[in-house]
Amino acid sequence: MWRQILDHAPAHWTVIACQHLTDEEREYEIDIIVLIPDHAIVVLEVKSGSVWIDETGQWWQGRSGAEHRIDPLRQVELGKYAVRRYVESDPR
Repeated sequence: MWRQILDHAPAHWTVIACQHLTDEEREYEIDIIVLIPDHAIVVLEVKSGSVWIDETGQWWQGRSGAEHRIDPLRQVELGKYAVRRYVESDPR
């Protein structure tokens, strides 16, 4: 996914992969961050294996014969706000 974004993104975008941030509450593992100057910060969650949503709207992931619940939307939301706090607190 990271390579695809790099290959197609304009030169002024910054693409960051596998970023870890920590604050006083927790640690965040962010798969891909795309910084688009003067426009947006895009945070992406990348999953491997099979991913699906059941009839109740719950996300699941299956890998190596095991299935477990996941919440990629919450994960990316938490990561997005962690990145935002980090950027806004940096005086540069």
